[in-house]
Amino acid sequence: MLLTWEQSFDKTLVRYLAEQMISGSVSSIKRLKGGASYNYEVNRRFVVKLPMLEASRQEWTRQSLCAPIIQSHLSVQVPCPEVKAVFSSLPEKEPIYGIYYEKIDGHTIPNSKFIHYPMHQKISFFEQLSSIMSEIHALNPEELPIRVPRYPEQRKMWQFLPKNMIWDYFMRQLDDPKTSEERNIICHTDLHPENLCVSGNKIVGVLDFDSMTFGNAGLEFRPFCYKASDLKLLMKIYQEKSQKSLDAAKIMRVKRAWDMLYLIYALSPFGRSKKNRRYREKRALWKNWVNTR
Repeated sequence: MLLTWEQSFDKTLVRYLAEQMISGSVSSIKRLKGGASYNYEVNRRFVVKLPMLEASRQEWTRQSLCAPIIQSHLSVQVPCPEVKAVFSSLPEKEPIYGIYYEKIDGHTIPNSKFIHYPMHQKISFFEQLSSIMSEIHALNPEELPIRVPRYPEQRKMWQFLPKNMIWDYFMRQLDDPKTSEERNIICHTDLHPENLCVSGNKIVGVLDFDSMTFGNAGLEFRPFCYKASDLKLLMKIYQEKSQKSLDAAKIMRVKRAWDMLYLIYALSPFGRSKKNRRYREKRALWKNWVNTR
C-alpha cells in the first residue's frame, strides 16, 4: 500500500504512522525534502520514510540488509534503517511498509545553496566525496548479504512514468562501458550534497543507499545534481584521486542534453495551477539554473 500525496500532508495520519514506526510517542514532526518517498524528521532524532512508489519496499529491504556491511568499509557513517509494516487504520487493512533510522549528526546541504559555495570549499568537498566514491567502488559485492541488481535491472522498476523513462535514457548513456575504466562495481548513483551529511566542512555521513546498483562508475556523475563547472571539477578531482579515467566529454554531453530537457520541463505547468507547490519548486529551480549558467 502506498501513501498518496494528500495523505502525506495529513499531520494526524503521519503522526499515527510515525508512532507505529518508532514504537513510541511523537512530540515533533518536520517534513523533509524527498524525491521517491515521503520523508519526515521525528522527535529531532529519527528519520521516517513512507512509500511513494511500489519499488521502495524492495529497495529499502536491500538497503537495510546491506547497510552494516557498507558501514564497516566506509570511513563515514551510513544509516542502518529498519523496514517496518504500519497500518493507516485497522490492522486487518493492507499495511504500509516504511523505514526509519536514527539521524546522523550533521546536516545536508541544499543543492541550491551548494552552487554558491566558494571554490576552495567546493574543492575540499569534492576531494572528500571522491575518496568516499572510491571506498564505495571498492566494496566486494560477494560480501553483501543480498544481490545488488545491475543497472539495467534496476531501471525496470522506474519505467512506468514518462519522466522516469526520460531519466532512464540519460542514465543508460552513463552506464556505457566506454564511460569509465571502473566497471562492474557497486555504485551509490545518487551522491550529491542533499544526500551527504556535513559537520563543519567535513562529510560525516552518506544517505540513501536504496538506489545503489552494480554497474559503471559513470553512473555516479549524474547530470542532474551539479551545474556544469562543478561536475567538471568533480570529475577532474575523482580521476586524480582514483587514477581511473572517465569519458568526461561524453558525460558533459549528457549533462547539456539533460539541462536543455529539464529547462523545457521546468517551464511547463503540465496542467497544474501556478499555486501548486511542486510547480513553484520547478520554477525556482529553473531560475536558479539560469542564474548559475
